[in-house]
Amino acid sequence: MHFTIHQLKREGNIEFAFQFLSILKLRNAPFMEHNEDLDQYSFDIDSFNEVYSRDLASMGIQYSDCLLDFHKQSERILEELFGIFNMQIPDDFKGWSMSCGDIVTLQHGEHKFMKASYFCDAAGWKQINVFSGADRHAQREEIRDRARKRLAALRSGTIH
Repeated sequence: MHFTIHQLKREGNIEFAFQFLSILKLRNAPFMEHNEDLDQYSFDIDSFNEVYSRDLASMGIQYSDCLLDFHKQSERILEELFGIFNMQIPDDFKGWSMSCGDIVTLQHGEHKFMKASYFCDAAGWKQINVFSGADRHAQREEIRDRARKRLAALRSGTIH
C-alpha cells in the first residue's frame, strides 16, 4: 500500500490565509467544493504540493493486503502516519509537520477503486474527493465545444 502527503501551497495570500484550518472553516476556500446534500467535500489537488510519497512498509506500518480491509484499516494507518510526521519526521521529508489542512491519499496497488483521500481535520480525518482544477477546466471546454458543434449541426439541418 502506498501513501502520499499533500500540503497547501504557500503561494500568495489566498492560500496562506487558508493554511491549517479545519474543514468547516474552509467552506469558502477557492480550492474546495462542498455538496451539502451529500455532506461531501472535494478539493482541487492543484492547490496542494505533493510533499512525500512512499510505500507504507518502508515506514514500518503494517497493513493487510486483503482488499476488503482497505477502508477498515485506513483510520489506524492515518493515525500512525500523523504520529510519524509529528514525532519521528523522516530526514527526506520536505514539508512541515503533519497538520490540520493536510491531505493524505492511500492507494492499494494500481486499483483505482482502492484509492482514498483524507483531510486531516481538527479532530480526526474526513474522507474527501480530490480533483484537478486544470482537468476540470479542460473537461468543461470539451463539453462546451461538443455542445457548440451539435447546436451548429442542428441549426444547419444536418442533425434532426
